[in-house]
Amino acid sequence: MPESGTLIHSKAGLAIIAISAIIILLTCSGCITTGIAPDQQDSSGEPVDHPDTGITITDSLGNTVTLPHTARRIICQNGMAAELLVAIGSGDHIVGVSDALMTERYVIEKIPQAQSIGDWQTPNIERIITLKPDVMIVYSSKTLNIDKITAANITVIYADCNRVRDLPKEARNLGKLTGKDQEAERYARYVEGYLNLIDERLANLTESERPRVYVEMYRDYMAQGRGSTGDSILKSLKARNIAENITTSSAVVSPDWIIQQDPDVILKYVSRAKNLSEGYESMRTRPEFSPLRAMHDNRVYAIKGDAISGPRGVSGLLYVAKTLYPDRFADIDPKKVLHEYAEMFVSGADSIETYLPDPI
Repeated sequence: MPESGTLIHSKAGLAIIAISAIIILLTCSGCITTGIAPDQQDSSGEPVDHPDTGITITDSLGNTVTLPHTARRIICQNGMAAELLVAIGSGDHIVGVSDALMTERYVIEKIPQAQSIGDWQTPNIERIITLKPDVMIVYSSKTLNIDKITAANITVIYADCNRVRDLPKEARNLGKLTGKDQEAERYARYVEGYLNLIDERLANLTESERPRVYVEMYRDYMAQGRGSTGDSILKSLKARNIAENITTSSAVVSPDWIIQQDPDVILKYVSRAKNLSEGYESMRTRPEFSPLRAMHDNRVYAIKGDAISGPRGVSGLLYVAKTLYPDRFADIDPKKVLHEYAEMFVSGADSIETYLPDPI
């Protein structure tokens, strides 16, 4: 009996060794990988699908969107969302963009698969369908034929990606959407670091230190009213918008009204078609502005509208912070922050044109 038992144990041991050898051979030959099915891996073998729960995000309009797996084919009507995808390393997921973005070489060169879907407000539905997107990212309120897009059974995600305070959340959403969570977290923490710096330096601000500001859009005397991007920037920096009682996002005001308000600071948005000095001089040389304290105190500034919103907008926000509170941000160079963004996330973003004025 002892000999028979020993023989049985020996055979069992040999069987275990043989099975272990087969597993090792199969693993080395690539027959066994990580235990994750091929359709749950990307090209590098990383898991991307979530077959049990899918991927769920909440977009800019508060809609809950669920996909069965990470989005491999994305159309961006929103150029700012496209740049943010590039910033988190997901440019190769983009298959379609609007005509407006096709001219932005510093972005488009990082989107090798991108094809034009036509005008950003009325994108070409046939082209969109042909590209077979997993999802289409659009502005929250600027797509005129959104009904046709949804009727084509295309999943739509609203992501504005323009207001700096919202960028960390939107980056994390896009990271989740494309399986680039770590890269998105790196970008989000980068932005949050500067937002925390701003908040810390303005934490003990007194009411008398809060400047009253007139923000003018590209058109002369077009004030930024309640809910506008300019208004949100001023609130973010604890400044007071002299047009906050204007209930529309923008409205044409009279020179007399501005004189009555007598702002401490004037900030002019300049379009791409003009250079900054042109925008600045247009404000400085208005004879009707001569009585304003902002003119006497030399607190008139111009900035490119693109510099103050979108994925690189933290540099623009810091520029405005420095114009409003020069003593509190004396050590901050917004242009260096823009260069930093270009080095860390989107190369060339700091060289396409002069978005920011020279250091104050």
